[in-house]
Amino acid sequence: MRRCVGGISWATFLVALGFPLYFVLRKRLDTAHLGGLWFDILLTFPMAFYFATSHGSISELFIHSPKLYLLLPLLAIISAAAFMSYTVASKLLPFSLFGLLGYVEPVLMVAVALMLGERISDQQWLTYLPIWIAVALLALNGGIYLRRTQLSIKTQSRLDGSQ
Repeated sequence: MRRCVGGISWATFLVALGFPLYFVLRKRLDTAHLGGLWFDILLTFPMAFYFATSHGSISELFIHSPKLYLLLPLLAIISAAAFMSYTVASKLLPFSLFGLLGYVEPVLMVAVALMLGERISDQQWLTYLPIWIAVALLALNGGIYLRRTQLSIKTQSRLDGSQ
């Protein structure tokens, strides 16, 4: 894969546009349930199988690392469980909160990577820091809104009880 400095990769662009479009489309078509997820998996399986088997280097990889016969299906189960959770969350959560959590996940992944010994170069901090600040401000704003809502409900219930 070709990388360019100061540019955006096609994969990033595809995910940034594809995921919101995918979930909006699922909600509009009323397939935002686990049955819809299984249908999506069935649609993508032939292409995934083709890519996995069409390159000779992959079969050689299995010959040299037979434990992959166990690890790859395990990875598929873990990935399917994660995507099922993601699908259920997209159905249960308000769309704005669901979208916000899409920003929190990468921040948490970077935090785990840092705990595992990964380092961020000085140049990369200019990218990570504003993102983390924005996510923190969004979380703070959500907390303030939640607190105000709870106080409003308590005040309203007191007023209703005194009448």
